[in-house]
Amino acid sequence: MANTCVIGLKGVDCTNSDGSIVKASDLQMESLILAGLGYDHATHTIKPQVLKSTNFQKVEPIRETNTVNTLSNAQQLYSMIYPNHDGSSKVYNGLYSHNEGVDLIFSKYFQGEFTVYNSQKQFVSHHVESEGTSIVSGFEKIIEFLPGQYDADLYNLVLSYFGDSVLTSVDYGGVVDLTSSVRSCFSDGRIQQFVQSELSDIVGQAAESMPDSYARYHKVSQMDIVGGNPEISDIRQRIPTFSANPVPIFFTTIPIWQAFPAGSKRENMKYAYDKFMARRSSIISDMVNRMNTLQQQESQQAIQFKSFGRNRNGILVDIGTVNLGLGQKAVISAPRCFFQTTITELPASASINLVRNGDQTFQFNALCSARNGFGQTIVDQQNSQLGKGSCVSVGLPVPQEQTVVVGSKNQWGKVLVGWKYPDITEVIVCGGCQAFISGDGRGISCHCPFVQ
Repeated sequence: MANTCVIGLKGVDCTNSDGSIVKASDLQMESLILAGLGYDHATHTIKPQVLKSTNFQKVEPIRETNTVNTLSNAQQLYSMIYPNHDGSSKVYNGLYSHNEGVDLIFSKYFQGEFTVYNSQKQFVSHHVESEGTSIVSGFEKIIEFLPGQYDADLYNLVLSYFGDSVLTSVDYGGVVDLTSSVRSCFSDGRIQQFVQSELSDIVGQAAESMPDSYARYHKVSQMDIVGGNPEISDIRQRIPTFSANPVPIFFTTIPIWQAFPAGSKRENMKYAYDKFMARRSSIISDMVNRMNTLQQQESQQAIQFKSFGRNRNGILVDIGTVNLGLGQKAVISAPRCFFQTTITELPASASINLVRNGDQTFQFNALCSARNGFGQTIVDQQNSQLGKGSCVSVGLPVPQEQTVVVGSKNQWGKVLVGWKYPDITEVIVCGGCQAFISGDGRGISCHCPFVQ
């Protein structure tokens, strides 16, 4: 009974001519370790053979490699899931499982301002390459059948059946893939080392203990394993079966039109390929834009700000907490102030305000205002900028003289602007972080927020 079999990214994909499934135990696995196979980047699917393959080389002992990729934005994520294949591209197995819906990927990995780390441990048991661009007889017949005049339906059928690309160099074996999401503000320089240690522990290899800080800023880890005996669920027991049940774990590709001999049919295939890729690129671009929109919407959500006051004994006290969205403002402290003229002391009101600007910056204003006889407001303003995830001391203005102008006239001449702080000598505001007063009550730490 005839059957068609290929080793796909998840394992053997094999059916009889009557549609029944062929058991992997009934196959000669080594006969399926090939290069020159077709490949569809969008669906991560291995397709029928296009180019001739050399005989594989067995890698003994099995070669182990480790990689860690940092993904801080949508473009980086989708460049790995759907690598650029306008020309030759490199594809890593293990990432195929991360092509679920954009909103799900965002909520799982990025929401809450996280950076994604993809760590892989690859076990290479076989290596094989194509024989240049020498095509197999079956594909040669396909080319002979294609018309010299461009026919969109026929050339698109080639893309549908054989894929958009061809595997030219392939490492077979198995891979354990771990995708972790960690707070973006967690700045320990050893973070990639922590991610690798987490993966090493999973596969049963020696791993250094990870600090509590990593656990506090770690959101989620998704583990995938491909290759080996799929009936074995235990990872450590499955790894030794990679060599007997290998899958493509790393490969390079070329566009399928490059497998065609020079001539009009090659040009027709390239034209169909370019249009096909343009449609695919548009879909991927929509995914990137959707992810960017979700991240932009999140950046506009309210951020928590905590304010502290230092008393005359140097001890910090909690003044209050406010949550501000873009363009919002709030009063965080209300000291007293006065305007002293040569004639009288004007009644005045004071406030220290926080303003979250539309460009993601934050401004603190220390304001003192009074109404004079003409109904004008006299204001002394002290500005201070705050970066997200940090603290700033709002300098309390010292008494100073300023010229007050009403209309076109110097109505009041020199006015002394003074501030009265009966209890507080300094105001400190922390934004977008987990702020704590130190044990001695004199210092403040502004930690990256823990994962709840």
